[in-house]
Amino acid sequence: MARTLAAGSSGQDVADLQQLLNKRPPSSFPPLRADGIFGLKTKARLIEFQRNNGLKADGIAGPLTMAKLSGAKPVGARNRPPCGNTDQGAAGATQLVASAFASELRRAGGGTPAFALTNASGITGPSLASLSLPTFKPLDSTQSKFVTDVFGTSIDLSRVFISNKVGPTGRPFTAFIGDPTGLGIGLGICVMNCGGEGHLESTIVHEATHVWQSQHASNPAKYIQNCLGSQAKAVQENLLEASLSGGRIDNADFPGFFPNDAYAFVPGKTKFSDYAGEQIAFQVEKGVAAIRTHVKSIRAGAVDSENDKSLATLRTQDRRAPGVVSS
Repeated sequence: MARTLAAGSSGQDVADLQQLLNKRPPSSFPPLRADGIFGLKTKARLIEFQRNNGLKADGIAGPLTMAKLSGAKPVGARNRPPCGNTDQGAAGATQLVASAFASELRRAGGGTPAFALTNASGITGPSLASLSLPTFKPLDSTQSKFVTDVFGTSIDLSRVFISNKVGPTGRPFTAFIGDPTGLGIGLGICVMNCGGEGHLESTIVHEATHVWQSQHASNPAKYIQNCLGSQAKAVQENLLEASLSGGRIDNADFPGFFPNDAYAFVPGKTKFSDYAGEQIAFQVEKGVAAIRTHVKSIRAGAVDSENDKSLATLRTQDRRAPGVVSS
């Protein structure tokens, strides 16, 4: 069994470690001399490798670190983050969606002061589902089942539409449209812009969580602000860490989503409000039981204080920490 190597170790296995580290560029340090002596330079290079590859950055070459070194694949990037509500262009995309929705609503006859919407709170009037909107559709039976299986009756589906649009980076996002016609009728529509992935259950459930956050918040647009702010916080943290370590962090998700990430989470925290907007949405998507139980328990139309607290704080999670779920 290979021994654990640390500062003060020496021998051929240390020389092998040094050679492996030299094969794993880029690095902010010069190549190591493979002299078989585990000194400060070897420790610094090892800590850099561990930090960049999701390992505990303790400068000790144990089984996990050696397996990662020998495997020749860095910790790497998730395929992509689950949704585009964190994109800096999301606010502009929401405005475009709102304008398009208002135009179609007016053409369909819904843009009048007399127009009202039947919803879970008892407001009665013509249903948006009865109007012909070319781009924006109510959820179909399959999509509605995806939502109700997870959220029960806590989401008012009469105010939810889906479109084939996507955000500025090609990812799904959810737009809140408070008053699409500007007539003060306050429809409070949410549009889930799911692109070509509208049929995927994971996409529907993730974006429906943002609908839930909107419908159960004192400020129905707060989820967008929280997602954007948490993402900006992650980027700032990642760039700062890179500057302090003297170079770029070797991971394809840097600087947007590695090492700190607005979506990643450690399950099992005490309160729902211990997580921010995208962390909640990602947990609902992943089927975390405690989080799903909470969202399903809130009555349609009610403001949830835990949701308000969740959206009041920007949060990120270091993907290298123990127990983190990030993909």
